[in-house]
Amino acid sequence: MALPRNEKGTSMLRRLKANWGLCAFDYLAQDGTTRRITVNGRDRWALQCLMEAGPKGCTQIDTPGPRWSAYKLRLKTLGLDIEKITEPHDGPFPGHHARYVLKSRVVIVERVNL
Repeated sequence: MALPRNEKGTSMLRRLKANWGLCAFDYLAQDGTTRRITVNGRDRWALQCLMEAGPKGCTQIDTPGPRWSAYKLRLKTLGLDIEKITEPHDGPFPGHHARYVLKSRVVIVERVNL
């Protein structure tokens, strides 16, 4: 089964890759040096969500994504400082959830063309 195409004949997969393809970011490491990382896909999406959210951070509730804990872990492995705050929630299924806050200063450098 083929993926849906838009009016120009571009497949959905190609559009997704174009939106979340490889991108370079610079961040200020804890030792004061500037470091460069490249991320793509959902990791890039998560990083950009964290950057846009600022100090309020992101939760699975307000920024739905299938694997926030995995995105956070991979970004932390690259050297980014991301704080996890555990918060309670009410409703029909009370419990707790994580809020992730990007502590590193990060800027987009360039999209990498492959």
